[in-house]
Parts: sequence; structure tokens; C-alpha cells
Amino acid sequence: MKNVLQLAQFLLILSIISSCKGADPNPELKDKIYQDLRSELDIAKRNTQGEVAQLEKVSQELKEVVPQSGILKHAAGRVFASQNQLDVYRQQEKYFEVKLEQRRIYVQKRYLESLLPAGRPWPDPAEEQEYEIRLKLRRAKLEWDKKNVPRGTASEKEKEGAKTSDSGAEPP
Repeated sequence: MKNVLQLAQFLLILSIISSCKGADPNPELKDKIYQDLRSELDIAKRNTQGEVAQLEKVSQELKEVVPQSGILKHAAGRVFASQNQLDVYRQQEKYFEVKLEQRRIYVQKRYLESLLPAGRPWPDPAEEQEYEIRLKLRRAKLEWDKKNVPRGTASEKEKEGAKTSDSGAEPP
């Protein structure tokens, strides 16, 4: 009986030690960039589903339009625009699926590298910070400063205004 208890204690300690040193089978679930790509994929899928419903709606409206009423061309244009938008959403969805798979593979390699004695730390805070900066720049609204426009790019009205003010004569 005593041997059985000692064996059970030994097996319990052995299982605790071996479970602590095991590698995480899904390290990508802890990666911030992977999670962000996953949320973008979910958004793209929702957009695709919404656009499919919109396409069905405008296609039905196109079928109900009275021929030669002038509305037919407008309804056909809405169907065409909806089909184009659906194509864009499907491309986005495929893009995020590919990026997600690439990121999953990359994270798994980096995680296994971090387990080595000479490996780099994971998750890398510098990489996450760089990603956040790139994401912020990509989503930022670009505004051009009119004061810093190079010469020769002014509109015709601005050119005319500059000519009349340079000549010193009052406009009629």
C-alpha cells in the first residue's frame, strides 16, 4: 500500500513538471496582431453577408421595374454597384484569410524560437508597437496642407487672382 502511494505521488509530481514545460499548441491565440486580423476577417464576413442581402434586394427591385420607365437604368446601375461592392468584400475576406494563416505560421515559428535558450522574447513588444503605428497611419484620414503646395499647381482662379493683384490694376 505504501509503494502505491509513493508511486501515485511520484506520477503526480512528474505530470505537473512535464505539463509546465510543454509548449503552447496555439500560441497565436495570445498574439495581439493575430487577434486583430481575426476581428478584421469577422468584419469582412459580416460585410459580405450584408452586401449579399443588399444585392438580392436591388435585384428584386430591378425585376419589378416597369420597362421603358426611365427607372430601369438607375435600378440596373444599383445592381451593378452592389455586385462590385460584393466583389470588394469577398476580396477583403480572402485577403484576411490568407494573412491570418500567414500570421499563424509565423507566430508558431517565433514561439518555438522563443523557447530556445538563445531565442528572442515572444511576444515582441516592438513588433506590436510597429503594427499599431502602421495601422494608425493606414486608417488615418489624409489631409493635404494647401500652404505647402508646390508652385505651378494652383487652380485657374487662383492664377487669375494672382495676375490681377501683381499687375497693380483694379479688376473691372
